[in-house]
Amino acid sequence: MTPRRALHALVLLVWLAPAALAGDGPSEVRQAAERVGQALQAKQTGALRKLLPETGKIELSLARLGPEDGAFAPPQVEALFRDFLASGSVRSFEVVRVEGECKAHGVAHAQAAVIDRQGSPARVGLHLTFQLEGGRWVLRGMRETAE
Repeated sequence: MTPRRALHALVLLVWLAPAALAGDGPSEVRQAAERVGQALQAKQTGALRKLLPETGKIELSLARLGPEDGAFAPPQVEALFRDFLASGSVRSFEVVRVEGECKAHGVAHAQAAVIDRQGSPARVGLHLTFQLEGGRWVLRGMRETAE
């Protein structure tokens, strides 16, 4: 291999490396969203910790799973879900669609069957926003919609 070709190969490798390290964005976003659902169904809010960012806040807009609306630090998000799960529950959680336009952001759309704090059953839609941080997908937002 000539030095010129070696240089071109090195430049190509450096240019493609970030995309290769990020993996398949949509499927990894789906897996992260499914882990959120599993943690909520199992009432294991501590499992959410691995999916929350180390810094910054998470935007929540929740009616049946709340009510909560605003930006919260990761420990607050854990506490809010722990509080909800003390009297409510998530009976089922299914990721129905993932949108990942780029390798750094993705949105998972899910449907959940919940029992709210008052004991009423409901089906809700959830939009979970994820961001790639330090090689892992972290939750940056959760918005509840009516089903």
